[in-house]
Amino acid sequence: MRRCRFAVVISCVVFTVASIALAEDDRDQRDAVTLRDWPVSFERLHRAEKNDLQPASDAVPSAASHFITVVPCRVVDTRNPAGLYGGPSFVADETRTFNIPGGPCAGIPAAAAYSLNFTIVNYIDRGNLRAYPTGAALPLVSTLNFGSGLPVANAAIVPADVNGSIDVTLTGPTNVVIDINGYFVEGVVTNVTPGTGLTGGGTGDVTIGLAPGAVGQTQLGSNAVTTGAIADNAVTAPKIASGQVVKSLKGLTDTVDITAVSGATVTTTGNTIQIGAVAEIPSGAAILGLSGDTTLINAGYTEGSPTDVQTWRATTAAGAPPPREWHTAVWTGTRMIIWGGSSTFPIYENTGGQYDPATDTWTATAIPALPGRNLHSAVWTGSKMIVWGGGREGAPYFNTGGEYDPVANTWVETTTTNAPSARINHRAVWTGQVMIIWGGYDNGAGVGGGLNTGARYSPAPANSWLPVSTLNAPSSRDLMSIVWATNTMVVWGGRHNPNSSSEYENTGGRYDPVGDTWNVAGTSIGAGVPSARWGHTAVWTNSRMIVWGGLANPNPENTGGQYDPVGDTWIPTTTAGAPSARYVHTAVWTGSRMMVWGGAGTTSDLNTGGIYDPVADSWTPTLTGGAPVGRYYHTGVWTGSRMIVWGGIGSTGFLSSGGQWGTLSYYRKN
Repeated sequence: MRRCRFAVVISCVVFTVASIALAEDDRDQRDAVTLRDWPVSFERLHRAEKNDLQPASDAVPSAASHFITVVPCRVVDTRNPAGLYGGPSFVADETRTFNIPGGPCAGIPAAAAYSLNFTIVNYIDRGNLRAYPTGAALPLVSTLNFGSGLPVANAAIVPADVNGSIDVTLTGPTNVVIDINGYFVEGVVTNVTPGTGLTGGGTGDVTIGLAPGAVGQTQLGSNAVTTGAIADNAVTAPKIASGQVVKSLKGLTDTVDITAVSGATVTTTGNTIQIGAVAEIPSGAAILGLSGDTTLINAGYTEGSPTDVQTWRATTAAGAPPPREWHTAVWTGTRMIIWGGSSTFPIYENTGGQYDPATDTWTATAIPALPGRNLHSAVWTGSKMIVWGGGREGAPYFNTGGEYDPVANTWVETTTTNAPSARINHRAVWTGQVMIIWGGYDNGAGVGGGLNTGARYSPAPANSWLPVSTLNAPSSRDLMSIVWATNTMVVWGGRHNPNSSSEYENTGGRYDPVGDTWNVAGTSIGAGVPSARWGHTAVWTNSRMIVWGGLANPNPENTGGQYDPVGDTWIPTTTAGAPSARYVHTAVWTGSRMMVWGGAGTTSDLNTGGIYDPVADSWTPTLTGGAPVGRYYHTGVWTGSRMIVWGGIGSTGFLSSGGQWGTLSYYRKN
């Protein structure tokens, strides 16, 4: 032990503990180097005169802590398969959060700080690593610098947040290995000895015995004992003298809230609570409510005929997923599931949520081993959601995916055996037996990057892929529309080259997955065909595909067309009363009407829309009062009686808000 001189009296101890071997490039030999010790030294100390040590001028000693050693254990290794504590490799300027107690090293608690060894391998450029508590500002001082070409390691004591999480930021692409050999916990009093005082300094709880009347009003200052200072069940009802506090109210304990419903009133005067009743609503009385309103139905009302009165209701923010764009959404029959997407770079989500419109509540989806991504696809099979593909900016795209069971809240990864090539901006449909993905963009696909390939996926237990034929297939493209038209997949529009406005498409094709064949005629390019475009929408009416909107050359459109795949003919949609021109909006089919909403307009983000009647070829505007804020790159689903829109990006940035649109129905009191 060395002598230490400080401005305040503290102890100086240098620990040495076993370290984890440096990681090597060869995965089979990565742990072959002999283990050795690394010192756990004080932070922010520098050498002064002779052999004395002094704190730096701005150093602030922490509270007395105890160092607990553990058997050296590997917490993170990005060379391993993708996961929370594994791959993929870091990209430049990426930050990841690692919760140490939740990692692969068992028995590690949430601690004030951790003794960690950081190793950098497989890097191609100079850079640095910074480790710091999750949620804290990025420090100006690096934890480790690299650039010599060989694996580099450094030991550090890293403070953590209250949950035991740290953030790691790297300025260059590389693999990272993090090992742990101990942690720090705050010391507490362990003994109270009469006549001696407080002793100890270890960890654990202590019991103090007090004689009756030992603690009275004079011994306790104002607010000396609060809810947070009393352990659960420390003071029970039998120990509270009669008349001191209300111990129960009609069998309820603790805080009791009394609320008024159905027009009743609640007033208080002194210690008296008055509840005012309302007159019973007579049988046969009628009111208006949203279609399928379970609150009214449970209150004894029966839903009657619908009206044309429109209404919006905001989706709750409580429990909603974080803000995002370029995510996906499916409707299960009772809930909307959203997943993935991105917000401020480099945040890519592998989180999501199940939204119940009847109760206006969110339930988080389980987090899969899949990396976060955007511009992927999703379909609903009737029992599971399948997501596939997508990517991240500046990184290779994905040809991976997963099947999500919302009842069990579990994921099963899709196989990559015979899977299509990685891509973004593709489209997917569910046929009733298989998922078909087609088209999209791959920055390694050559000139333009567009694709005209695809595949058919059979879900678990088969978990297998079959290719889609390219014979007579439409030209390569992304951001096209695809619908499942009873027994045929219909493709239309899109762009062949994202970098050229002259390479937009107004062609398409019809694909038979049973015969694995494309219709040679594709989709007609005769009279009535809409102009070439991308970012448009398409719905299937059970007899026709309706496309609308999108970005043509060079402006958004408010035109569209009805396509009959049997006759291979088009009928233009009217522009009389149509919504303003837009692209990257949403569209849903209600069973008799197409509804479009939101999107990017010529000069602004839109919160307007329209309801299109394909039989009458007419438009009705959607209500703007109470509508969500304008947005694009959002999602929309139809529940059978309501349209739900959510997420996207608007004038204020990325959004985690949304709304339910519906028409009111008459309800009659039973």
